[in-house]
Amino acid sequence: MSTHFTEADIDESESLLWTGKQSYASMVSSIMLGLILAPVGLGLLILLNVYITLEYTSYAVTDKALYKKKGMLSDKISRVPLNKIQNTEYSRSWAEKQFGYGSVEISTAGSDGSQLRFRAIEDPKEIQEKINSLTKDVNSKKTTSTEKTEIDTEKIATELRETRENIEDI
Repeated sequence: MSTHFTEADIDESESLLWTGKQSYASMVSSIMLGLILAPVGLGLLILLNVYITLEYTSYAVTDKALYKKKGMLSDKISRVPLNKIQNTEYSRSWAEKQFGYGSVEISTAGSDGSQLRFRAIEDPKEIQEKINSLTKDVNSKKTTSTEKTEIDTEKIATELRETRENIEDI
């Protein structure tokens, strides 16, 4: 039983746009070390850790939030709403670039450093661009909503002034 995101893991009002897991290539050195140390017994623990990491951690992007799901016996799901995202960064070492994977770090308002990290995923630049695009869309809707509120406030203030002047004339 591996940990994959499904529609049941996200809010009902959200649409699942992307799901991913850590790249198997990111664990090659750990797998090799585990195989070398397997006769000693320590290698089996290393291989078990690799298996748990790869099979029981997954990531998701929806139209409203980012998710990280971890857990083997129980699930821990972290959610970061798109409107809270302040910055995204992706990084790839030389080796990661050769194998086509890297990490995306997401920082939110009021947090120190990275709030959420999609570790060793395939096409990190593409995922970062998707997140940035979604964040921009959410923030532009928020700005439009704020502008409408300001316009409505101005209308109300004008009507109140007119009403006051009419009352004073009576």
